Amino acid sequence: MGTDIYVPSLPAISNAFHISTTLAQTSVAIYILGYGVGQLIVGPISDHYGRKPIVIIGFLLYITLILVFLFFPTVRSLMVSRFCQGLVLAVAIVPCRSILSDVATGELYKKLVNYMTISWSFGVVFSPVIGGYLQHYFGWEYNFYFLLAYSSTGLFAFVFLYKETHFPQAAFSIKVAARNYFSLLTDIQFVSSIFLLGLLSSLIILFNIVAPFLVQVQLNLSSIDYGNLAFLIGIAWLFGNIVSRIFIAKPVRIRMKYSILGLLLSAIFMVFISQTMPLSLLSLGLGTWFIVFFGGFIFPIFVGYNLARYRNMASTSNAL
Repeated sequence: MGTDIYVPSLPAISNAFHISTTLAQTSVAIYILGYGVGQLIVGPISDHYGRKPIVIIGFLLYITLILVFLFFPTVRSLMVSRFCQGLVLAVAIVPCRSILSDVATGELYKKLVNYMTISWSFGVVFSPVIGGYLQHYFGWEYNFYFLLAYSSTGLFAFVFLYKETHFPQAAFSIKVAARNYFSLLTDIQFVSSIFLLGLLSSLIILFNIVAPFLVQVQLNLSSIDYGNLAFLIGIAWLFGNIVSRIFIAKPVRIRMKYSILGLLLSAIFMVFISQTMPLSLLSLGLGTWFIVFFGGFIFPIFVGYNLARYRNMASTSNAL
């Protein structure tokens, strides 16, 4: 949600701060970079200090950084705060994702991972719509106010409702963390899965960075129009997750085979659309919808299959 609700405001932020389109888009890339770095740091720490204290610290820092930016809205503070927001959001999110491995094993764990990706999909579906309406009627600042309220609610729920599920047996060790990362990075299956999952995630990220300017600048439409388009693309990811859950009993190799074939055919269809249709909401939607659908189908397969193999270092494997 930290990215999806923000991107409808990219053209407005570009105008408000008198910066180029590229620099406005860079604020999204910086956020994702911070998130990636934060995951690598917090993964081993959460495996050795538990989930609850790490998540609470992450939420508190995230709320603080949003407040600092809202009080001092400059180009420099935008870039610095977006990187730091991504960094500390990872501190909150990575331990949350690892909770599933604390409470479930085997096939139940794989099913719960699928449900987790489905719930994440709701953020992909509704965040751009919310962001589009907030931008259209109130301005870009209110996306940050919404994130402030949302993260505060999450902090409250975690403090009062969640009971610790991970009780580590050993103290944190940099050597152990490095050894765990080495074992993961020398696992060919795990690394190839990371590569594919990164490509799938980049589909949504690339759309979020480019589409707001195509819709609002080149097509001269509103942030609400972009939000509605992003809603339909999010529906594709959600449907992919749901269909993946329906076929969860099928062998993994068969599901992977047909989903990868679907991705390749969808990519060919996207190229065909881009070469034969003029730029419009229809061509953007058609060219993206099917490839995102198959991405949503295959994503929980790889996540569940690989994380189930490393339950003893759940946050570390989640971080990668």
